[in-house]
Amino acid sequence: MDIRLIGIMLICQIFSSTRAKEAQAKSEAWNERAPGSLSPRSSPRGGAKTSSSHGTSGTGRGAELTQALHGFVKQHLGAWLQIVSLSLQTDPSVITSEEFDILGLVLCGGTSKTQPLWKLSDALPDLASKSSMAAADLRKAVGKLLSWNEDIYTIDVAKDGLEPRAKTLNLSNVLKGIWFHRPHNAEIEYLNISDCKDSTIYVTARIRFCLITGCENTTIILGGVSTICTTHNCEKVSIHVAAHCYKMENCIDTSAFLYCHLPPIITGDTRGIKLAPYNVLHSHMASVLHGSQMTLDREFVDIWAHPICCTAGMAGGDSDADHARGVVRGAKYHLPFRAPQQVLSRGGA
Repeated sequence: MDIRLIGIMLICQIFSSTRAKEAQAKSEAWNERAPGSLSPRSSPRGGAKTSSSHGTSGTGRGAELTQALHGFVKQHLGAWLQIVSLSLQTDPSVITSEEFDILGLVLCGGTSKTQPLWKLSDALPDLASKSSMAAADLRKAVGKLLSWNEDIYTIDVAKDGLEPRAKTLNLSNVLKGIWFHRPHNAEIEYLNISDCKDSTIYVTARIRFCLITGCENTTIILGGVSTICTTHNCEKVSIHVAAHCYKMENCIDTSAFLYCHLPPIITGDTRGIKLAPYNVLHSHMASVLHGSQMTLDREFVDIWAHPICCTAGMAGGDSDADHARGVVRGAKYHLPFRAPQQVLSRGGA
């Protein structure tokens, strides 16, 4: 486990939309965790697990929140550079390309807004060619290039009667049913699964972003997610997914069968979870994973077993840390799961 990844995530948890609005109104700096229901320490058992309680509205974030996030990154870029260079007492003088690439957990660069580069350092030609760069020059270069990707993370909040700008699939309130998405070669920009109970859901198409919220006693089988898949405020859910990045927040007694490029992120009041390797079999899996840039590679075969844990129950020692957080890892949970070609009853699309 690279402790620098934990440091980056802990800084991310400082951000709160409510606190950002208060700071804008009072023109005051803030750097503390927001209290109340928006805190990652809020327990899933403490309130209703409905999608409306997560502070999301439509498909967009809104201009004010976007501006606050942009300012948050600029404000804390120096702290992130200190973390990746392990220069915690003083500002670093030089940042290497390998150290800067660690910030790929929260930043992304690309030749266009829809074609990201594999390494973050490739977005800065001077850094990529010399393998290192003065920290002050690096901060200036990032500050000039830093912008919000409106093509991927839309700013406009969807209004009633208007179609979302992207291909969005919203699935909610499936109760004691089986839901099967077809065709397999569809492209989904945003997949939102919320408030489903005692059900089984299959979505084996290519997906860019996936958010699973407020579900209970539900099995969710996904194909390839090219950017990030988040499970939030769920209980007794089993998720099977191949995702570039996977995040679990405020979940209890939940299992995740993963293939991922980045270590899974476990945060908030998350307890009693199980992690295991991705185990889904279906006839179109190879083409779906290839289209999502998630082709199975030996280099990433065990990334699922090394999560970044920033949970409320973190322990001080490494030997008992997993038991304190309630994280179980092991191949004994790796049983093949075969996705059907179609479902002839109890729902579908």
